[in-house]
Amino acid sequence: MKKNLLMALALLPAFLGAASAALPECPDMPSAMKAAAEQKRDIMWLFTGNDWCPSCIYLESRIMNQPAFDEALGSKLVLVKVLFPRTPEALKGVTDDQMAARLREMDSMKITAFPTAVFTDEKGLPYALVPGAEREVDGYVTRVKEALAKRAVRDAALAKAEGLQGLERAKALAAALETVPENLRGKYVELIGEIESLDPQNTLGYNGLVQRAARQAQQKDAFRKMIEGFAGKLSPEELADCRKQVEAFMAANEDMVPEMRQSCYQLIADGYILCRDYENAYTYICKALEAAPDTENARKMLAPTKVNFEQNVLPSIRGQQQPAQQAPAQPAQK
Repeated sequence: MKKNLLMALALLPAFLGAASAALPECPDMPSAMKAAAEQKRDIMWLFTGNDWCPSCIYLESRIMNQPAFDEALGSKLVLVKVLFPRTPEALKGVTDDQMAARLREMDSMKITAFPTAVFTDEKGLPYALVPGAEREVDGYVTRVKEALAKRAVRDAALAKAEGLQGLERAKALAAALETVPENLRGKYVELIGEIESLDPQNTLGYNGLVQRAARQAQQKDAFRKMIEGFAGKLSPEELADCRKQVEAFMAANEDMVPEMRQSCYQLIADGYILCRDYENAYTYICKALEAAPDTENARKMLAPTKVNFEQNVLPSIRGQQQPAQQAPAQPAQK
């Protein structure tokens, strides 16, 4: 009896480990890549603002901290958090250079919302992402499993390139790259370089892709720094100076993507609104909408604002500018 009890106690940790494998967390990508390679896991690269963002806080406390999450994914992943703090206490632990580097990483993958989980292999090559959270653990686990399954699709496509040469290999590699979300493809620098070397005529359109992505990230970083310099500038003179800076930025970056051009025009429109120059504001709202009409910002913000100007703001100010009509002269009474 005593012998059986001792055996049961000895086996208990093994049973517990099988029931729930805690998701290991690493402080940075290099250590996560090392752990992922050693343990044959993938990496969950979580971009989060867990000191201020409600969805981030909910994801980590009500989803990822639950036993059901560990049971489903704890043995498959290594976690790395990239923090974007805003509260004063949390900001103390991050330097300006660190924050700038994290923002550049976000920009390189065109991540625009928190939380966003990017899933990579042990080499750090991303193949899927899951933005946002879910109300229930099962819902989020399902989305993560669907994301993880995309690695097998990518790897199978890459395997088809084995043994091929020249343009045929380039086509197979390009087909594999197209299994990855477009905003993550810029991370495949070596793969894109090989496609470029195998396709000097650029029949597949990949030549210069990495350079263009680097250029766009550089522009976005400069744009962000310019906006930070506008903080607190509200006088007409200051706003006019800000507008000149935006116009100069646009002139120096004519190759900017439509989304950034839209943001520039919108900045100018906002400045005119602060100056109560609604006619010029309307002009730049229209330009912003035309620059990238299919963006979420265009649909949810710019298009309704344009309609509001046309139906309410402009008729109101134009009516005020009309000279008051004189009443018709009354005939003299006899």
